[in-house]
Amino acid sequence: MIKAGIIGSTGYAGQELVRLLLQHPDTDGIFASSDLIAAQLLQVCAKLGRKVPEQLKIVGFDDVNIASLTTPPITTIHQPIKEMAATAVELLVRAGEGQVVPSRTTLPVSLVVRGTTERKTEGEDDKAL
Repeated sequence: MIKAGIIGSTGYAGQELVRLLLQHPDTDGIFASSDLIAAQLLQVCAKLGRKVPEQLKIVGFDDVNIASLTTPPITTIHQPIKEMAATAVELLVRAGEGQVVPSRTTLPVSLVVRGTTERKTEGEDDKAL
């Protein structure tokens, strides 16, 4: 496992992704900390001739609109943003009223399987890996 912090401008992030893929050519999967970084990774793969998902599988995080607009669409972890916002407001109101509120609240996430982790085998339908 290779851990890389990709922060900063999209140009720098793209250069860092190119460097990482060239330094680690046997990498067969990447979990990106956001769908935006996963989308940049798709562009880098196209530039380097790496086929997604055949040679490299990509999973993003957030399930923002871009995840379903790329080619192939990005497999991602969906966060319940509306529920997170509603829970935050509810807890703030309760705390403002003097009620005891939990110091930690956990909401469920879900995997949305799309094209960056699917493969087609001859004569078969798409299969999620």
